[in-house]
Amino acid sequence: MSTPLVSVIMNCYNGEQFLREAIDSIYEQTYQNWEIIFWDNASTDNSAAIAQSYDNRLRYYLSAGFTSLGMARELAVQKSNGEYVAFLDCDDFWHHSKLSMQMPLFFRHEDVGVVYSNYWIVNSERKKIFSKKKLPIGDILDDLLGSDSVGFLTAIIKRRVFRKFLPFFNTRYNIIHDFDLMIRISIEWKFSCVQFPLASYRYHGENETIVKSFQYTRELEEWIDKNKSNSKISNQRNFYRRQVVLMYLRGIESIQNKEVKRAICFLYKMPLCWEKMKLLVFILLPNSILRSIKSKP
Repeated sequence: MSTPLVSVIMNCYNGEQFLREAIDSIYEQTYQNWEIIFWDNASTDNSAAIAQSYDNRLRYYLSAGFTSLGMARELAVQKSNGEYVAFLDCDDFWHHSKLSMQMPLFFRHEDVGVVYSNYWIVNSERKKIFSKKKLPIGDILDDLLGSDSVGFLTAIIKRRVFRKFLPFFNTRYNIIHDFDLMIRISIEWKFSCVQFPLASYRYHGENETIVKSFQYTRELEEWIDKNKSNSKISNQRNFYRRQVVLMYLRGIESIQNKEVKRAICFLYKMPLCWEKMKLLVFILLPNSILRSIKSKP
């Protein structure tokens, strides 16, 4: 079997706590033709020393200054040489057979642009599988709009796919740049999937989406407005799901800001769905309990 080079993009900002475990999980891969593009986003902790303790398969780059995650990933991709590109953040880690199980799926189907997998969500107390249901394959645009089924830490992308995307990421987005990329790719390429969990996403209080939930909501709102005029996306059955998710997030935001009447307005606008039921429950719960629930994976 052919073993083309896979570039693994690792962005790091003050990630020393879990960094060695993340890097080691790449070095332990049974598929050995890879390079790590390590982008140090102006860390002030011991991350640089840890990264530079490895051999030359890890190529270390220091950013001139701190940038958004989307921009850091974009700059790192520009330094990569692989025919395939994957991403692993410095607090997550891979199963040792991840690359060897995923790469053969590209060679079976020429029209596959992305191969991804199921994954574990872990914290200091427990772990759970991301999806107990079979994940979608083939033309998955509508599925992505409905469920965010692709965990970015599991995705391997064929370089040919993103040659038409310049820049690779839409760097206007700090939080949803990966979601936006997967949507754009899925318009033209098929996806394949290993249903077994091949990576672990570490859920903790410093995750970007958790810390910057307000920014996530604003970016999603902008993304929806932009794509209402894109018929390839807006004509999908599940495009309305993005709008429902947005109303739910704005409702939660209103509760956190003690604007219960505003949250109730969002509740009435939503169709009958799981998010509407959750928002109703949160409206009835004290704020302290809401914060406790949101801190759990």
